Amino acid sequence: MRLPSCLKGMKAAGLNPKNAEDRQRYAEDTYHEWVRDMSEQVRSFNPDYNIFYNKGHVGRVDKPVLDNYTYAAFESLPGGLGDTWISRYR
Repeated sequence: MRLPSCLKGMKAAGLNPKNAEDRQRYAEDTYHEWVRDMSEQVRSFNPDYNIFYNKGHVGRVDKPVLDNYTYAAFESLPGGLGDTWISRYR
């Protein structure tokens, strides 16, 4: 039986695909690995390129890879949810 690569990766990492916390951990680990790999690729072309990964929200999941960002972009739109980016980032 051929397993999708995500299931193979989870099993190789000792994670249980049926466990929601393990799935979340694998998703975050995969994202972190992608950011680090992409940043390395970009810097191989030009170490002075600015890098920002715009995925809608930079928050808790991004903290382990923030050293791969060279700047931050902030957007403030009217009619938000009442909280600010500062309170979400803490």
